[in-house]
Amino acid sequence: MATPAPPVVEVGASAESIVEDIPALVETETLSSSSEDSWDGERPIHAFSELPYEVQSRLPEIHVSVHAYSIDAASRLVRVNNRILREGGYLDVGLLLEEITPSGMVFFFEGYRFQVPKQ
Repeated sequence: MATPAPPVVEVGASAESIVEDIPALVETETLSSSSEDSWDGERPIHAFSELPYEVQSRLPEIHVSVHAYSIDAASRLVRVNNRILREGGYLDVGLLLEEITPSGMVFFFEGYRFQVPKQ
């Protein structure tokens, strides 16, 4: 037994004109630059406990044994999970050490920035 063919639907002139006018129908708008709703391009820094559980569960335990902060960014380093890291280094796949601060470290993982205090 043969499979029936799907019905053929003809597109009327009005539908064709809508398709042609789609670029004109889509408008882009510049957001206002008021201080209340402007975004400086950085994501907020969360405490580890503020991260969604699903994100927390994919992170390794973080054990800090050395925290060396300096005004000179090139001199900063930490020892986390027995690995020496500098800013921009990865502790684990997808887990970026973004910044070493006087009070701890800022990591970036799956779109979230979070602070880990020095221990």
